[in-house]
Amino acid sequence: MDIMSLNWLAILVGAIAYALFGVIYYSVQQKKKETETKAATNYLVALSVALVVSVLVQGILQKTGTITWESGLVVGLSIGIIVSLVYVKNYVFGLLTKSVFYLVIWDHIIAITLVGFVQGLIG
Repeated sequence: MDIMSLNWLAILVGAIAYALFGVIYYSVQQKKKETETKAATNYLVALSVALVVSVLVQGILQKTGTITWESGLVVGLSIGIIVSLVYVKNYVFGLLTKSVFYLVIWDHIIAITLVGFVQGLIG
């Protein structure tokens, strides 16, 4: 993957979409809990993950040779499902509660699908 040939606008917009989705998704979930002050490093890590995921999605999209909203949707959904499968194993071995399991798998499936879709729209 030639890093200079990647569409950096699509990567940036995809990362922002990922981060905004996370803010909305988890703020709705957190309303059930006490408001906690999070360290700035938590947000920096979350933004870094969003950027890395966005770069990887863009790389895979470029390798497909066709960048459309449909291909972005398929690539994003596929990656989201694959990432979520790791959590199935963790859940089966009791490392996650049922509520956390559903929270994280839907987060990954929706967020990474969104990244692929947005990048496909941008081209």
